[in-house]
Amino acid sequence: MVFLAPSPQRPLCGRCLRPQSTCICLWVRPTAHVVEVLVLQHPLEVHQAKGSARLLHLSLPNSQLHVGEVFAAPPWPMDGKHTLLLYPDTPQDTAPDLRAPPPLPPEWLRDPSRLRLVVLDGTWRKSRKMLYQSPALQALPRLALRDVPPSRYAI
Repeated sequence: MVFLAPSPQRPLCGRCLRPQSTCICLWVRPTAHVVEVLVLQHPLEVHQAKGSARLLHLSLPNSQLHVGEVFAAPPWPMDGKHTLLLYPDTPQDTAPDLRAPPPLPPEWLRDPSRLRLVVLDGTWRKSRKMLYQSPALQALPRLALRDVPPSRYAI
């Protein structure tokens, strides 16, 4: 039987968590924002090459990033802020097992400083599973983006 010694890992940047040879910290630009942002990242996304959740978190100084698949209890504080989920509409005919979200009170959008936006980071399949398995997420009003222009995202 042959035992191989573990290969040494490449040194990582402590901020962006990428290998030091591909560190992106030089290009991260903090962006001022009023709305609090909470990113819930699926565990399988943590080591993806794009690292979009980590990049978003580094770009938004007052954001939080939590890794997990099931959120039985809300990972956000109960502090009087209006918490809503950024997620596409899921018509009941295509998601009969998913509880319909409560309506988004229009007055919530009047004061962005009282808003907390929850964003799910994962493939569509994984984010949907996170939603299905997390009653706390299902109980949130949803903000769905509509008529969005095509993405210009590029690496």
